[in-house]
Amino acid sequence: MKELLIFLKSFIPIEIVLLDCGFYTWGVIKVLKELKLRYIILVPKYDKFKEWLKKGAGTGLHEHQGSLNREKTKYEISTYVAVLPDYKGFDRVFTTNIEYGKIFSYVRYYKKR
Repeated sequence: MKELLIFLKSFIPIEIVLLDCGFYTWGVIKVLKELKLRYIILVPKYDKFKEWLKKGAGTGLHEHQGSLNREKTKYEISTYVAVLPDYKGFDRVFTTNIEYGKIFSYVRYYKKR
């Protein structure tokens, strides 16, 4: 993925990388951060995020920490998680490095993929 993004960046400017939930891994997030690309990735609804969705108190942008072990090295990675319970009938959870003023902006941009 890293080589493909480097190749694309040499031909066209990349404003935002929009990825499906199959790309929600710390390895992908690490590559996007290394390349200084803005991203929005749909997150599978894991237990932690389901808890935020149920309470409604989790609505908004939250810091999210993770780690990645590669080649005997441990990387600590930070990102944001945008939680939008029951937005137009759907629960949405995104990981991103973008801070929008309005939480529904993540859905608007993600729908452009």
